[in-house]
Amino acid sequence: MPESTSHINPPDRGSVRLVATPRQMRDRLDVLVAGLRAAAATPLPALERAAVEALRLAESLGAEGERAVALQAIAEVHLAGNRSAEAIVALNDAMRIRTDAGDHDGAAGLLLLLARAHSARNAPADAHGALTRALELYRTAGDPRGLLAAATALGNLYVGAGDPVRAVECFNEALVTGSDLVRDNDGAVAQAEDLIRLGTVYNDLAHAHSALGDDHRAIVLMGRALELFERSGDVSRQARALAAIGALQASASDADAGLDASMRAVLLMDALNDLSGTAHTMMTIAGIHERAGRMAEASGTMQKALAKAERAAAPALLAAALIGMAGLQRRSGHPWQAASLLGRAIATLRDHGNRQLEYRAHELLASVYEDLGAADKALEHYKAFMVLHDALRGEEKQRAIGEIEMRFTLAGAERDRELYRLQAERLQNELDGKTRELASMTSGILQKNSALGLVLERMRDRFAESVPARPMLAALREEIDRLRDPGDAWSTFEAGLDTMHHAFVQSLAERHPDLSPTEVRLCLLLRADLVTRDIAALLYISERTVENHRYRLRRKMGLPANANLSVHLKSF
Repeated sequence: MPESTSHINPPDRGSVRLVATPRQMRDRLDVLVAGLRAAAATPLPALERAAVEALRLAESLGAEGERAVALQAIAEVHLAGNRSAEAIVALNDAMRIRTDAGDHDGAAGLLLLLARAHSARNAPADAHGALTRALELYRTAGDPRGLLAAATALGNLYVGAGDPVRAVECFNEALVTGSDLVRDNDGAVAQAEDLIRLGTVYNDLAHAHSALGDDHRAIVLMGRALELFERSGDVSRQARALAAIGALQASASDADAGLDASMRAVLLMDALNDLSGTAHTMMTIAGIHERAGRMAEASGTMQKALAKAERAAAPALLAAALIGMAGLQRRSGHPWQAASLLGRAIATLRDHGNRQLEYRAHELLASVYEDLGAADKALEHYKAFMVLHDALRGEEKQRAIGEIEMRFTLAGAERDRELYRLQAERLQNELDGKTRELASMTSGILQKNSALGLVLERMRDRFAESVPARPMLAALREEIDRLRDPGDAWSTFEAGLDTMHHAFVQSLAERHPDLSPTEVRLCLLLRADLVTRDIAALLYISERTVENHRYRLRRKMGLPANANLSVHLKSF
């Protein structure tokens, strides 16, 4: 096989194991592919080396399935390294392999990665197209986990576009699928991964409702997410859910409930040594204390949050804690301490950059200096505040314009996709109608020929011994032969079907090469929605035999008992 376009910088030759025989190469490739399929915790450099070696071996051996696995791993390395353009090239190559092999499940998984890559390149329409195609494939395959992942990703795409309404629709679809997944496990305990998946959907749906201003609904949904994370045993997600509940309850003026949830979150985060999460949550607690008039508790908690932020070595978080502490000091009658804290926050932000926080710090410091009567310093920081204010307003306008453009782009992509779907549906209906018309015509011809043959046979039996009747029988036979269809009706029918459904027959042969000619004919007729009676008449078999053929087709195609065979065949 000729060497394909390189998808990644090759490692040193010394890192690739040399193999001598095809058998050794095959064994080595199997080991590498198994590692790539279970590479969740593999460091990126090791994953990169294994993927490149696997790709070379797969290309040498002509192993297309293994080549697709290697290309997917290479794409994941590119995505982790923010090289989305290279990831798209690798994913498109892998997609061609999966599509040619009829591996719709594998193709859908690649589409999810492709959507991530397009989103990273700020191409929402392409990401939207990839996700909607993945949804269709997962729906056709009846894959609930894939459907849940695709619907959730599409919902988050709408969140990024500033369209929480559409996001809620997607999350609700994912919610139905995820709930069925957790419930339908034959009495067994639901898998932790499925509980986490469903909990994540509830979490995302809660944030979407919060963006819509419905904090009470968001609290209920986040509470459901917390229950699922508790059942899964994922303490980290439990802590984040509790922190989110606390913040939502505090904003909904339920201070006691918000304080309780936030304190529980802090206990879990402390146990996990999550310094950033603890600092954020303590800042929420400090705000609850302050609104309740407990200034001493608020200052003490904010001081702890400040200490956690310093240990976390997160400049933006440290600056936020300094600004929060400065606000408390000012309101507690300690303006000089507030000024010192704000000066430190501005210096931190100037070095590391966060204009939103710097804007808040300058605004507050200008007010503090005004309280102290230091007009020159107040004016200096007010000017800096106004410069940042204008810049941020410009950024907000650009962001709003970007969101509007993204929503417009997504809406256009949806309209185009719906138009293509309707056109394809119309053409398919026309094709199915012509197939049924051809089948009906052929069936009528076959029945007419059969009836005429039966008439001739009965006349022969009736007048076999009558010599005077022989000329009449000969004349009758000539008339019946003239009335019969001059061509081979079934051959004409098959030729028509092959012409109209050539792509389907080819795809069917590639995916199921073990089907007999009769089973291929049956698949064509089932795809055209012909009923058992008509199929039996066309194939000259009994209706019971048709049902037996359908049963064997299900087994050969690996379909569950509740799957619709005709719908499955239409997905080819």
